[in-house]
Amino acid sequence: MIATGVTDGRNAVAVLNGGAVIAVDSGPGVLSELGHALTLGKPVAGIDTHRVDSVVWIEHVDPTQRRSTTSKPASEL
Repeated sequence: MIATGVTDGRNAVAVLNGGAVIAVDSGPGVLSELGHALTLGKPVAGIDTHRVDSVVWIEHVDPTQRRSTTSKPASEL
């Protein structure tokens, strides 16, 4: 979490400060961050989030493992 004090502008700031985006849940702020990430060409993975083209959908996360089951191999993320 990045405290910015710029309300909705924080979505763009958060995306600009990361090498990739992991979207969790499906609120409007998450959708905004997905849009910024895809516009900037950042890799995006989603867990229980909006179904958007170019977002790698993570189908299952096993909390006992350090890896997740995705629809794409890690080399394509």
